[in-house]
Amino acid sequence: MSEMARAKAYEYLSQRLAKRHPELSLYALNKRAKALAYLRFLKRINENMSLYDVLNVFFEEIGHAESVSNLDPLSQLGIKTGSLRRKISEY
Repeated sequence: MSEMARAKAYEYLSQRLAKRHPELSLYALNKRAKALAYLRFLKRINENMSLYDVLNVFFEEIGHAESVSNLDPLSQLGIKTGSLRRKISEY
């Protein structure tokens, strides 16, 4: 597979991921992604949640932040802009 075809595949997959999980765009190309994940975790929890639910929310937010931050820049750009891309139909 050529480098250009591979780049297009990464872009396409990352854009599909952004459409499925738009909250991931907060972490893409963000140097403070982990700090933002901690803040989002604190915002999502409440006193009525069980320990299991609190830990589930914590690991979900931190996992999303770390996994998106570890992607290559082109994939992060696709996630950042993927949900904003509009398709123009041909007549």
